[in-house]
Amino acid sequence: MRKLALPLTVATLVMSVFGAFLRWLQVLGLFDPETGLATPMAGISVVFTVYSLLAAAAMLGISLWLRRRMEQPTRAEEALRYSGILPRAVAVLCALLVLVASLRAMFTAGDAQSPLMQRLFGAAGIVAAAAMLALPGKGDGTSSVTSRSASLWLPLFYGYWLVLVYRENAQDPVLWHYAVFALAVAMSTLGFYALASWYFHKGRPLSGLLYIQLGVYFDLCTLSDARSIYDKLLLIAAAAMLVVTEYLLLRNMKPKAESA
Repeated sequence: MRKLALPLTVATLVMSVFGAFLRWLQVLGLFDPETGLATPMAGISVVFTVYSLLAAAAMLGISLWLRRRMEQPTRAEEALRYSGILPRAVAVLCALLVLVASLRAMFTAGDAQSPLMQRLFGAAGIVAAAAMLALPGKGDGTSSVTSRSASLWLPLFYGYWLVLVYRENAQDPVLWHYAVFALAVAMSTLGFYALASWYFHKGRPLSGLLYIQLGVYFDLCTLSDARSIYDKLLLIAAAAMLVVTEYLLLRNMKPKAESA
């Protein structure tokens, strides 16, 4: 499966980048500059929605094809095994991004709608940054003793962020202002939840890979939104970790015929 791992991962990135381009075009022309309201049934919104559905269908098709043809280990030590420095390097970079964004959230909590919730979010983000450092396995196929707890913390952190996103945007009548952003956080949560399943020896090849791909897609699509750079750092960190996860999961799959 090593020959297909990189092309399939690149395919996810290509679909995501094109979706991000369509979202950028949508953000440029969808909203009235005076009122801030979205143009009903704008052509670019229809195009972006249809393309997103087609991309999700393609990702589901890839996952179904892999489930029929390939066998995937259910343990993280085997499913995410990699002897190089790539996972570690990406984890360090993502941890730094999450740390910067979390510190900023703590220092600016006084201006937030819910200062206490944002301070808790910032503190949880600092722990999430450390959790990302604990995720990569070792070259001998083992993982850190803290990897299981670390994998569980990340979906909790991004899930808590989803609650904040809802609280901050619930009164906004313009769905397009925050819908893609909320989907990005939700899919990142599900992607990290799927990742955690392998650390608990309950890996699910079909749904897990699909959530990871969708997390990457919506994370990249949201980067053109009018959001804080620190929000975008959290999304970039999630997308990068999920891309590496997808590559490793694909790389360590084996054709079912070989295991017979």
